[in-house]
Amino acid sequence: DGTARTGTLSTRHGKLTTPALMVYTRRGNSLNLTPDMLARMQPSPGVQVDVMQFLANPAPAHLAKYGKGGHKYLALNEGSPLVATNRDPTVYEFGFKSSTEHGVYVTIHTGGMLATPDTYMEAVRVLQPDLWVTLCDEVTHDCGAKRAATSVTRTSKWLTMCLGERAGGMTGALAAVTGAGCAAERVKSAKAAAEQAVTGFALCGFGTGESAEERATLVATTLEHLPVDKLRMMSGMATPLELLEGVMQGLDLFDDSYVVQATTGGYALCYPVDQRGAQVDPPASNPDQGADETKINLWNVEYRTDKGPLLQGCTCYTCSRPHSRSYIHHLLQANEMLADILLEAHNAHHQQQWFGAIQQAIQEGRLQEYRTWFHALWERGATTAEAEDVEGVKGVKRPRNAWLPDVDTTAEAATEHHSKKLHVV
Repeated sequence: DGTARTGTLSTRHGKLTTPALMVYTRRGNSLNLTPDMLARMQPSPGVQVDVMQFLANPAPAHLAKYGKGGHKYLALNEGSPLVATNRDPTVYEFGFKSSTEHGVYVTIHTGGMLATPDTYMEAVRVLQPDLWVTLCDEVTHDCGAKRAATSVTRTSKWLTMCLGERAGGMTGALAAVTGAGCAAERVKSAKAAAEQAVTGFALCGFGTGESAEERATLVATTLEHLPVDKLRMMSGMATPLELLEGVMQGLDLFDDSYVVQATTGGYALCYPVDQRGAQVDPPASNPDQGADETKINLWNVEYRTDKGPLLQGCTCYTCSRPHSRSYIHHLLQANEMLADILLEAHNAHHQQQWFGAIQQAIQEGRLQEYRTWFHALWERGATTAEAEDVEGVKGVKRPRNAWLPDVDTTAEAATEHHSKKLHVV
């Protein structure tokens, strides 16, 4: 359907139908879902881990001593492929100190450190992922032309180093493609990556302040210089609309920060996934309840007596039990961690069902029609949300920073851009 495509990605830990959305983890663990709850999700989703978070605590030496790889170490379902990426989609880890020719400086849970091709690939080897992204000199969209060129030169050099002896015979490499907001540099990076014997490509550096129009142009320009028969992954898409646009452009694999954002804010996703209909029955849009056509706010006191499921017709663990809206509202008010568990179980399931509908639309040649319908739906929801007095919605209690997930505030310039991308729920 246009440049969008669907297919089957086969790995030693199972198959994924593409385009596919991976489950987000931090340090290898879902923020709220236990392995048995992940195993309930059908079809089994891919699981994303950030290599940078395995440079220390747990260190590669610890995983090497364990000796069974990241899939066993993290107790993942056998049907869930493990994908090791070079960044966390919810926390901007770069920019506190400048990168060098020797490696990229990252700020992770143990503090700041330099990730070199040697240390990075040591972590990749012990994780033994099904797919892995090569080391990238990440820069923000608005960096200067000279810095973008340096990023491309370093990333291309590190690509060759990561694919050599350091790979230890591993397959499944996704070559990092960078270049910030400079189209010429992205073309240069894409051409260098296309020369390598890799499984696919990872489009890096997005979600750092570029507009939707700029992103679409850069992605199209980059893809023109990459082989069509290899996997294409993209990181940093913050909303369902951005993910859908990525699918429209022919991308195959995505990480996911939106479920984390929605769950952290106490929201249950409720947008319809299929315009033809019958899968779910979304609740009526009611601004007084902190709801719109895409989500409902379970912090609102209006839900304290609502015995209905989060979403009528949903087959997720939370809705099929069913755990009522009033129960989850109570859990949120009591600061019980079970609230986040039940919300993420629903939200992750809902996002996966949505991607299933996208796959079906591609197979049936109606993705453009689906896109038009979904954009109209989302814009109605956004209009409803903007009409609300967000900070003063009746009865809404705001815990912590319910609108934003954790962001590395030490990377000041990059965080400013990244925060704009994350302020969506």
